[in-house]
Amino acid sequence: MSFGCLSAQSTDLNQLVSLEYNKAPLGYVLGDISTVYAVSFSYSTDFIPMDAKVSCYVEEEKLSFALEALFSSTQVAYALIGNQIVLKIDKDKRVGQHEIDQKLEEEFTQIIYEEDLFVEHEYVRPKMPEVPAQMELENEMIAGVDMPADFDYTYGKGIIRTAPEPYDYSIPTDFKAKFSVVPHLSAEVGGHKDAPSNTSVNLFWGKSENVEGIEIGCFVNTVTNDVKGVQVAGLLNTVSNNSEGVQAAGLANHTGNDFKGLQWAGLVNSVGGDMKGASLMAKGESLYGAGIQVAGLVNVVKGNMEGIQFSGIGNIVGEDAIGVQIGGIFNSNDGDANVQISGIYNKAAHVNDSQIALINVCDSISGTPIGLINIVKGGANAYNRFELSSDMAMHLNGAFKFGTKRLYSQVKVSGQFGEADAWGLGFGMGTALEMSPRSLVNIEATVMHMNEDGVWTNTLNMLNTVNVTFDYRLGDKVSFFAGPNLNFLISERMDSEGNIIGSEIAPYTILFDPQSADALKHKFWIGFSGGFRF
Repeated sequence: MSFGCLSAQSTDLNQLVSLEYNKAPLGYVLGDISTVYAVSFSYSTDFIPMDAKVSCYVEEEKLSFALEALFSSTQVAYALIGNQIVLKIDKDKRVGQHEIDQKLEEEFTQIIYEEDLFVEHEYVRPKMPEVPAQMELENEMIAGVDMPADFDYTYGKGIIRTAPEPYDYSIPTDFKAKFSVVPHLSAEVGGHKDAPSNTSVNLFWGKSENVEGIEIGCFVNTVTNDVKGVQVAGLLNTVSNNSEGVQAAGLANHTGNDFKGLQWAGLVNSVGGDMKGASLMAKGESLYGAGIQVAGLVNVVKGNMEGIQFSGIGNIVGEDAIGVQIGGIFNSNDGDANVQISGIYNKAAHVNDSQIALINVCDSISGTPIGLINIVKGGANAYNRFELSSDMAMHLNGAFKFGTKRLYSQVKVSGQFGEADAWGLGFGMGTALEMSPRSLVNIEATVMHMNEDGVWTNTLNMLNTVNVTFDYRLGDKVSFFAGPNLNFLISERMDSEGNIIGSEIAPYTILFDPQSADALKHKFWIGFSGGFRF
């Protein structure tokens, strides 16, 4: 028996989706929906027919409605369990009712738009015949036979409720141009008074309700509803609702709800909803390009981001970021991220690919964080340890390790006790290679500053170590490790008269010429260490 699982993020049956498939394999359709809309499916391929041809066309409908339409010609049923949509075969399911309803709505509905009203239309609604007639119809549908028109249907009344549109689409569509000096000093040419502006030119500050075309302002452009096209302003573009196309401004761009396309600003770009690519046309097919934000200082998206963000200082996303974020100083996501690259700091919930910065912080990661300090709070790849050990040079070592098994950082403190007390403070990087479920091989490189003259040695006194250790897990939270190490010490430590005396912490040294002056500065030895990790 084989199982299939198309994983994504949290699944919301109320999210709006648009699907267009014509006799496509069910397996392909499930994979496509999972990728585009972050929907998680779980099913057994022994029961769910992955090769079954399905057709579906919905536009901006709830996911629950879309799934009913998608599975209506099959006996596949679904249920939302946790964050996954679980699929199964329901032999009692009556197929075909959705197609009948859809055809009837097209045939019997005359859509009438009225302002601020819902219009009700009554029509006679046939229902599918009862079993066994239903079984006969299902067999014919599975075989690809067109639905018969003379079935003995039962009838009942249904009601179609149609919602009003934002404005009357029956208004004239003539070209409309608008010129403004300030909001209350403007002139319009052509078009209906409620039609969107196709061309808008604003000297100081222009204010429009809708723009479908191009808007150019020397200083400020303001749109109280939607924009579909291009906005260019010397200082500021603001759109209260949705915007699709291009926004370019010398200082800032702001869209109150969703944005699709390119934002380019000298200082700040802000989107109050989701950001994604604009709809494009290629060889007669509708495609989606990448949403792009470019800002001199900061890009802000309060919802989800799909695309690319570039900024001189930072990028902020309130939910998930599907794409690439590149910030001069920081990137911050409250949700998941794909790729984050910045000069200093990256933060996200789950990271699908990688983080590159001086400091990387995430709840979990599928890829690898690359930085000086990598903090991964949990997940299968997390590697967070505290260890106590001893080696031939330092009697006691304590180290904190944090990151992933592929790449982790460590902060280390060491002490040598005896006639000449010494202590060291250092930083290192390492990788843990999994040999079995209970054993690892750790390879680490550490650089430590050694102090042998009281609290702190002010001259160069640096111990460089490479450790290779075998780690065996003794219990759920403790393991024992041991292995060899290579040590190279560089010291310019001097006595009170200014003569170089070097370090005294080495247990022994391997030198080619012990009489040379370099013998005091450079010491090399092979050692052994062991301890416990928690």
